[in-house]
Amino acid sequence: MRFHVLIRFGRWDDILALPFPEDPELYRVTTAMLHYARGVALGVKGDTDGADAEREKFRAAVDRVPGSRMLFNNTCHDILAIASAMLDGELAYRKGDHDTAFAALELAVERDDTLPYDEPWGWMQPARHALGALLLEQGRVAEAEAVYRADLGLDDTLPRPLQHPNNVWALHGFHECLLRTGKTGEAAIVARQLRQAAALADVPVEASCFCRLDTHGPDAGSTPTVRGNTPVTETAPADPDGARARRRRRGGRGSQRDATTAWNDFMQVKQCRSVVSRRGDSSSLSTPHSVEVLSGVRTCQTGSPKCLHRTTSRAFPAPSG
Repeated sequence: MRFHVLIRFGRWDDILALPFPEDPELYRVTTAMLHYARGVALGVKGDTDGADAEREKFRAAVDRVPGSRMLFNNTCHDILAIASAMLDGELAYRKGDHDTAFAALELAVERDDTLPYDEPWGWMQPARHALGALLLEQGRVAEAEAVYRADLGLDDTLPRPLQHPNNVWALHGFHECLLRTGKTGEAAIVARQLRQAAALADVPVEASCFCRLDTHGPDAGSTPTVRGNTPVTETAPADPDGARARRRRRGGRGSQRDATTAWNDFMQVKQCRSVVSRRGDSSSLSTPHSVEVLSGVRTCQTGSPKCLHRTTSRAFPAPSG
């Protein structure tokens, strides 16, 4: 699971710093998964030769895994088959062979879909999130929209166990697709869901997968960005020096200030809810605030963080002083 988490959050340098098991014969699946993670990390960082070498080591490690090895309901071979297709897709993408890359990622999606149901999931990061992110990066918006719509369960493509409703990563990608295709009405509805899904996010969400490096390129247009606990729809600023892409390749962590700000925002929400509980109505707050009503949830602006107050009334005038 550790490798899935590090890939999910783009911690490429942390992956490359991980040691291999002292007994690779005993920990054969762990060894194979680490080669997979290293291959993805090196590919994202631009070292395709190193990534190719890791892929060969991954394949050799997979061959040493006995067919009897299981992870709960799934065989380890079935799980590693998804990793193999994901790695093939990532490397082909970094080499500019996009058709081969997307075919491999679609194979990973198919293999992910056919795993027996399990909790936790046999493959922790939905393969559609990587496929959708890279399709968007290449401007293939309609294809990416279909990927996200299915993943969120907004059509009849997938049975319920394969859907991920209100998933913040898929919502982000889907919202961007809607904006870029001019579906502003549906985008406004999804933006509300995205706001609630990302309310306590302490990591900026700029794409459904950290494998996508160009989240603010010339084709990105107006993209939804999540900062702290507030998602904002904005026109992405220019990034002429590629600073964002370099930070993502390095796998840099968020600053201590970002973590502190997220915690303070969370505490502000708790404090404001407490005030409402004691006083009975948020209009009695001493701090002037503006209000947005979202499906029965009143959002009042008190300084920087947003604080949520539930209500049965849609009439909520801002106090005058």
